Amino acid sequence: MLCDICKKNPATIHFTQIINGKVTEVHICEKCAIEKGLLNKDKMDFSIGDILSGFLSGKTEPERKEGIKANIKCPFCGMTYSDFQKTGKLGCSECYHAFEKQLLSLFRKVHGTTQHTGKIPKRISQYMTDKRQVNELRQKLEAAIKEERFEDAAALRDEIKKVQKSLENGKK
Repeated sequence: MLCDICKKNPATIHFTQIINGKVTEVHICEKCAIEKGLLNKDKMDFSIGDILSGFLSGKTEPERKEGIKANIKCPFCGMTYSDFQKTGKLGCSECYHAFEKQLLSLFRKVHGTTQHTGKIPKRISQYMTDKRQVNELRQKLEAAIKEERFEDAAALRDEIKKVQKSLENGKK
């Protein structure tokens, strides 16, 4: 694939941006990236902070909605959210709690969700799939009970028992 800018050199850097479901891709060569200021020729390696800086620039959704300031401080290590925006690294495990609202918005931007759904090893994939299904069915059951849809609730209860039996058989 050739560079989208010079149309001569092979593209080695690929940017993909998704905004409101619209995907925009740009493929450029190293030379054009340096000329456009996207790469620093003195520092060809980059950190996760460099990658996250695009996501961290500007205010997060909670900051816009609730007026949350970027100078919130972690009570344990003293790191501010502004520091995190500059480095892309948190100071300690307590920072996750201190910056929870901002991080949830960031995770949504980066991953599309705040719930980790990573890969499942093949040897336990059916077990994990069944376990997730039980959790989803329980949530639906609670909603059906709250909405007084008792016939649906009974069917969901039976489905939960069926999947749980499958889980028990899978453990043996």
